[in-house]
Amino acid sequence: MKNTQKLIIISLIMFVVTALGITLWYINDHILLKFDAKSILMVLPRVGMPAGIITTFIFLLVVFCLNKIKNSFIITLVMSLIFIAFVMISYWFILHMIFYNIEDKKSFISQLLDF
Repeated sequence: MKNTQKLIIISLIMFVVTALGITLWYINDHILLKFDAKSILMVLPRVGMPAGIITTFIFLLVVFCLNKIKNSFIITLVMSLIFIAFVMISYWFILHMIFYNIEDKKSFISQLLDF
């Protein structure tokens, strides 16, 4: 039970730090936005929270795999695949984040899912 509580706390901290970091990066990258509470509250649910969810999900996937898989060869293979997937997802997310305009009618999630 102690490990579960520790994992939940670490996941929440990771989610908050990632969401705020991506939000501040988005505001800094798009100079047209003023750096104030209104712009943070506008960008956080649209761009920051999806980044936090993705990062936290990948972290929990890594922890789950480390706890369940005991074979060292398979764990190395799985961690390598997760790392490659994380790099590809990060590149895809950041590319869409750079070109996303917050004033668009289309949401960031729907633009992210368009291929």
